Amino acid sequence: MAIAASCAALLGGCRSSVAPLELDVGGDAGTCAQYVDLSCVNYLRFAVSADHEFSTQCVKVTEVLESLCDVPKLADGRALFTMDPDQEVEIEVTGMRVYPATSCESGSECPSRTIFSGHTQKFRLGDFAGQPIPLGLTLERECGPVEQFFPFPNKKVTSCFEVCGAEPVCTFSDGCLCRPL
Repeated sequence: MAIAASCAALLGGCRSSVAPLELDVGGDAGTCAQYVDLSCVNYLRFAVSADHEFSTQCVKVTEVLESLCDVPKLADGRALFTMDPDQEVEIEVTGMRVYPATSCESGSECPSRTIFSGHTQKFRLGDFAGQPIPLGLTLERECGPVEQFFPFPNKKVTSCFEVCGAEPVCTFSDGCLCRPL
């Protein structure tokens, strides 16, 4: 991912306009590879705080994540925020499992789950112009078996316990989100 640093043409002497965000999971490839089965992550939420203002960006995950090592691949070619290079910022990222998969915000029927998260320390964006910005990631929980949605088969069956054969993950008016048995 990238944060674009903008500057007025009149100021002159602007440095590189984009600072790439390097997702550093705190070790070598062997370290990040031990955190496997992130296939349930379907959204990343990026948040930037600067001068007590907060901006967020939601990014749909279109590739299967096998481990935290795969997370940096999602960064290629995306610019998420445009900010002044003199701005001091902190960046947070959250890998989430959201159902229904329509945005980073899930309905009250089925709260989203945080699978991994990370953040930077406060830094001046211009100090990293053209350089990677380290962002450590931590696994919060494993995905476990991926849930599946089952609509109510007929008007007589309205219990998610009957549909799932166990306690449902979430109950909706038209069906149930169930864990595999």
